[in-house]
Amino acid sequence: SNVIIDKKVLEHNIRQTLKNQTQTTLCDVISQYPLKQGLPELFAYFSLLNKFPHKSVSDKKQQGVVFDYESNKRIQIPEIIISL
Repeated sequence: SNVIIDKKVLEHNIRQTLKNQTQTTLCDVISQYPLKQGLPELFAYFSLLNKFPHKSVSDKKQQGVVFDYESNKRIQIPEIIISL
């Protein structure tokens, strides 16, 4: 089935997380706004990273992201730090 992801909502989630702090990680955003549509939603977050002027990816530090809460499925991604 086709999944439709509203990227404006995801961008809003990132900006809301950054509202009271200078930087955040993608995992922090997802912990505040859990993924509802699994991996397609996570990949949509990745596609939005270019909208933020300051971001860094740490290959040395991995973070686990739950993408299926029913089955407790997770994926390891590099730590992604986002700041305005």
